[in-house]
Amino acid sequence: MRKFEELDKRMASEVEADTLVRWGGVKKIYDETLEAHKDDKKFVFFDGPATANGYPGLHHMLAKFLKDSFCKYHTMNGKKVVRKVGWDTHGLPVELAIEKELGENLPIIAEDLGTITQSVRDLRDKFNLPGMKILQFAFDSDEESAFLPHNFTSTNCVCYTGTHDNDTTVGWYQTASQYSKDKVRRYMNTDGSCIHWDFVRTCLGTIAAYAIFPLQDLMAVGKEGRMNTPGSATKNWAWRYMKHELSDWLANMLHDACELYGRLPAKEDEEAEE
Repeated sequence: MRKFEELDKRMASEVEADTLVRWGGVKKIYDETLEAHKDDKKFVFFDGPATANGYPGLHHMLAKFLKDSFCKYHTMNGKKVVRKVGWDTHGLPVELAIEKELGENLPIIAEDLGTITQSVRDLRDKFNLPGMKILQFAFDSDEESAFLPHNFTSTNCVCYTGTHDNDTTVGWYQTASQYSKDKVRRYMNTDGSCIHWDFVRTCLGTIAAYAIFPLQDLMAVGKEGRMNTPGSATKNWAWRYMKHELSDWLANMLHDACELYGRLPAKEDEEAEE
């Protein structure tokens, strides 16, 4: 979608106008703003951090592409941050207004994690947005988890080994409870010696339309490669890889796994059949 393709081009200049601030630092501002306008039917407000790791937050991004939208700013520590984003829907229900402005089948993944209400599920499904399935979460308790692949009820989801907010798979496994480790080994029929590839293969083998895993999980990187720890202000987003680590062996392993589970691009899949 062209409006979303323009995002990368705009980011560099827009980031300069904002500043990376922690969510806790502006949460009070958002709470006050949303409370003041909770009965206002004219505007839709997108709440969330002003920026995310140096990039505009989702609500800020949407405001750039929605007509009759606006950003109000607040000065914090001498820096300008987004205070609120509003959008005039011209009386249309928000879901119809967004479809009218941005079209159907939005390229957005719904972060439907944690405790969510039925209304959130209904909105996700109304827009046909894929939800998130995190494999690490599937083994965190002795309960029957919706994150276990055999409990997936729709292909309209994204399966992750873990996200940027999780430990790497190797790091997670090393610190997991004995119960969780045992459940993983039995579920994936493995001895755990290559747990990162066990998770990657399981992720690829689900019915999820999309499979995503961090590069750390392909490279068997431990907890030292964790990308982000929620609630921590330091030592985040610092992991880097070296060019030589992207080896032909690793590429072939990933290619073969994608081929096995039918996840090669359509054109390459046709060439392989020939």
